[in-house]
Amino acid sequence: MTTSKDSKDQVLRSLQDLKDAPTTADHTELVEEVLEAAYDSGVAKLPFNDKIIALINETADKIESVVFSIGLQFDIHHAPHNLLLRSGLQFILDYFESSQGKNGCVEIKALKLLEEKDGIKTLDEGIHNWKGCNGFTEEDIVHSDEDLCRPKGVPKSHWWWFDDIVKQEDRAAVGDTDDTHTYKGALSTC
Repeated sequence: MTTSKDSKDQVLRSLQDLKDAPTTADHTELVEEVLEAAYDSGVAKLPFNDKIIALINETADKIESVVFSIGLQFDIHHAPHNLLLRSGLQFILDYFESSQGKNGCVEIKALKLLEEKDGIKTLDEGIHNWKGCNGFTEEDIVHSDEDLCRPKGVPKSHWWWFDDIVKQEDRAAVGDTDDTHTYKGALSTC
């Protein structure tokens, strides 16, 4: 079981590794580690300390660049992981937005960069396009239903998760023979 100290330490280690990585390197794996650790901390409702805040500010451009790439090349085979990464990013943004008044302008640098660049917008568009197909056939389902539904501890404001899944078996019980899954929370247009 992960403790709150472990979660904070993982965020700190991941951010430090990202900061230390050469500018010319591919930062995808490191950014994913940061966002995964931020997700774990967010679900556990752990605040970020000053060192984590400083490192987020120092690495915001690398984070934004990778988020843009994930959105641009949104892969349905990695959808659950991408949803988790988006939640990790949102936990960072929510923390900055809720505390910027308390801690002053230092935090605004990362918040502005992440919100003003196209990374979040591009990732959200990729998610919207993926979620827009409300009827998935069995061949389209490449991960478990549980992987697509909102995990415990993730707020409803994280709209990219599905709220519930109505399976073919459930539809057959009421006389519907359509062979698709319908995900509550999916957008209505393809």
